Amino acid sequence: MESDVHQISHGVYPVRYFLDRSQRILIGYLTGYTALMQEDTIFMKIIRREVPADIVYEDDDTIAFLDIKPIRIGHTLVVPKKISRNIFDMDDDTAAAFIKTIKKVARAVKETVRADGINIGINNERAAGQIVFHAHAHIIPRFLDDGLKVWGRGKDYSQGEAITISEKIRERIKQDADT
Repeated sequence: MESDVHQISHGVYPVRYFLDRSQRILIGYLTGYTALMQEDTIFMKIIRREVPADIVYEDDDTIAFLDIKPIRIGHTLVVPKKISRNIFDMDDDTAAAFIKTIKKVARAVKETVRADGINIGINNERAAGQIVFHAHAHIIPRFLDDGLKVWGRGKDYSQGEAITISEKIRERIKQDADT
């Protein structure tokens, strides 16, 4: 297969990608980590019906389907149809539709599998466990004493640390609102 290496910017991230003879993006390299380009993710293939999925809900903006490797029976993924890498570059209208669908599907999953609770997780960036670089949420049914540990044990802030970090976060939110 003949291909040439190209580089573009995706947000703040440099992306190297290959084009085949038909100029179709084959694979991208993002910050040293191999990841499929968003247009070619498994989620886009499901949205375009190029690969099968057990779809449980779909509207104009979102799609929800069972995870093929469920942590628990009923583990469902909710995906916005409009491409965004993750929550950080999702526009507000897409985010609103995404959350609305998450709420609707989470309620249905909980009732269907008679779960005691639901974890809703969105992994943003590789360090947080994001593998598919197309925004998505995991809806995972939970049962009392099911043994699944989602978070490790927390630790206390050091003296003054909570005040300092909360001030910095508030300032950042203010800066973002001004832009």
